[in-house]
Amino acid sequence: MDERGRHIGRQDRVMEDRVIPEKLFYLQGIGADYQDNQGQCVAIDPEVRRRLLFAMTGPPAIGTDPWQQRIDALDARPWLQLAPAFQITDIDTPTLEVYQPQELTAHFSLSHPQATPLQIEARPHWQHGEYWYQQRRFVRYHLPLPPDWLSTDATDTELTVYQQGRQQRVTLCRTPARCYQAPARPERSWGLNLQLYRLRTSRQWGIGDFADLHRLIDWLGPLGADFIQLNPLHTPDPHLKGNVSPYAAADRHCLSPLYLAPEWIEEYSSLAAEFQRPQWLGPRQRLAEADWLDYDAIARLKFALFDRLHQQFLQTVCNSGAERDQAYQRFVRQHGERLQQYRRQEHQWLWQQLQLETHPDLPLFLQFEARRQQARCQARCQALGMVTGLIADLPVGVPPTSCEVAADPQYFCRHASIGAPPDPFAAQGQDWGLAPADPIIMKQQHFRHWRSLLDANMHHCGALRIDHIMGLRRQWWCLPGEAPGIGGYVYYPHEQLFDLLALHSHNHGCEVIGENLGIVPPEIDQQMQHKGIAGTQLLHFCLDSQGRYLAPDTLGNNLMLMTSNHDVPPLAQWWQGGDLHLLQQLQLLSAEQLPQRLQQRRRQKQALLEWLTRFGDSPATDAEQDWNFELMAASLLTLAKSRANRFALQLDDLLLSSQPVNIPGTWKQYRNWQLRLSQPLASLEQDPQIHALLQQIDQLRRQSRPTP
Repeated sequence: MDERGRHIGRQDRVMEDRVIPEKLFYLQGIGADYQDNQGQCVAIDPEVRRRLLFAMTGPPAIGTDPWQQRIDALDARPWLQLAPAFQITDIDTPTLEVYQPQELTAHFSLSHPQATPLQIEARPHWQHGEYWYQQRRFVRYHLPLPPDWLSTDATDTELTVYQQGRQQRVTLCRTPARCYQAPARPERSWGLNLQLYRLRTSRQWGIGDFADLHRLIDWLGPLGADFIQLNPLHTPDPHLKGNVSPYAAADRHCLSPLYLAPEWIEEYSSLAAEFQRPQWLGPRQRLAEADWLDYDAIARLKFALFDRLHQQFLQTVCNSGAERDQAYQRFVRQHGERLQQYRRQEHQWLWQQLQLETHPDLPLFLQFEARRQQARCQARCQALGMVTGLIADLPVGVPPTSCEVAADPQYFCRHASIGAPPDPFAAQGQDWGLAPADPIIMKQQHFRHWRSLLDANMHHCGALRIDHIMGLRRQWWCLPGEAPGIGGYVYYPHEQLFDLLALHSHNHGCEVIGENLGIVPPEIDQQMQHKGIAGTQLLHFCLDSQGRYLAPDTLGNNLMLMTSNHDVPPLAQWWQGGDLHLLQQLQLLSAEQLPQRLQQRRRQKQALLEWLTRFGDSPATDAEQDWNFELMAASLLTLAKSRANRFALQLDDLLLSSQPVNIPGTWKQYRNWQLRLSQPLASLEQDPQIHALLQQIDQLRRQSRPTP
């Protein structure tokens, strides 16, 4: 435990009689209240706010006035500097923020290596605020800069500001107004929302991998699909025994080697005969036939195989000077100490948990190969005319035990966790067990961590989904030892985070999709629209105040529209009420609540049939009939008529599956993230009904966007 955690209990006792100024809560970003899902204002308990503050700041110094010192550091000190060392400005109309005492002449000199020095005399109308400190007045100016004076080959310019004996080096980061928008993307595209690990094929090693993804692309691309939205492909945190959630990564900069296709690694061909022996084929066949993923068994098999391939690589390629060797060496150098930190943790896990004695550099080799295979899949998408291709997924956080936290411990607050306040789907609130970033440290580090995450996750994809995009503005922090609903919102420097998101999306030619489901402040939707970020919507959330499904042509333009996703039941299970019965079995729904919820579901089913009759071609009028292919197809075709510019299908819905892959709010009660698809990919490819349905969806999506 670090100092912040060790002293929280003691400092509670020492400071309990001291009043914490409200201004400090404001400066630290700790909210006083929020609106719940019913629109009611909920005040945060003062003691909860106090504990959140201690989780962020650590123990205050005894015998001093720590609160005023902290206020001075966050509020007054910025006004005493000549200029902030890191600034974000608009790329078309750049300005530089400077501060000065009123008694100084407002004359500034600016220089950077690629241009002649610039002299600027500040004008009164460039003032943007004032601050009084110790009976002195300080003013802030926004100095307009000639765009052609700044570097044209980079968005980050290193410059120096001078004023009457003072000087300050500044990194000026120029960002575009909106995120990247692919010019050739279809007006109304369609694709697939895929949990890659769930795919079943005859050639895989117990888990869906990049070769299976490539095959899926070859099937869907010619049918007109434009994208495949993937689950997060990062390595799960090995410290979370039994928790295999793709949203609890060891490091969001690194891909899980389990997604590697062994046959795509060059060394496989020379060892292919060895891998046909019973010691390999037996476990491979057992894992391939299982309905549930056994991650430990899969990892033992695949990492043992990878170790053999790596040994061959070390003998024949490494340090040979060959083109692939040079690419590998560049990869390792470019990713520096962060990759080395991951290597050390991954190698330790292989030995301690899997009892595999491998070369220490095996994790480096596997990361190198994983990026190459991901790039190969994206290249195949582009070759088939898919403008977007792969859509990657960036989780909102990582567990406190992860190597991402270990590599940058000051960036994270390990004595709180990210979650969600109570709502109808989780009456006690949710605690996701993820360490939140410290918004103050985030700014002090010049957003280095956020930028590195964007760079790592925007490679080799056409779009990036930002999980829980509301977290760029505020995050619900849960306190250790308390119910998830006992917490509060902490606010983040959202304008800078969104600005940098737009910049890096242009740097990588990568569009952005925000997951904005749940309790969403209206400011988030407005900010997403302003930045050109697509939203997310699910069929069963498309309801009016009377519980009726909305007309497809009223759904928004810049939107990823889905029938279902990993957090809601597939259509077949929803229709049958199986999700409610399962919740009751898991004691997440009482026996008294079940009849009421089932009655509510009957009304929802009838509303769906009325929606299909009005806007589509309903094959049924009775809400008590069994779910079937015709009802599923009618639902998808009706939703495909929407104005949303992206429409994503679920393989579970096409297969009429009635089991969920994940039940939010559970961990050990249900085998989340382990259910494989009910049928192999070959069955989908060869099914004439599914083929015809996808052709119909493609035809509907290619028609002109309907007018609301």
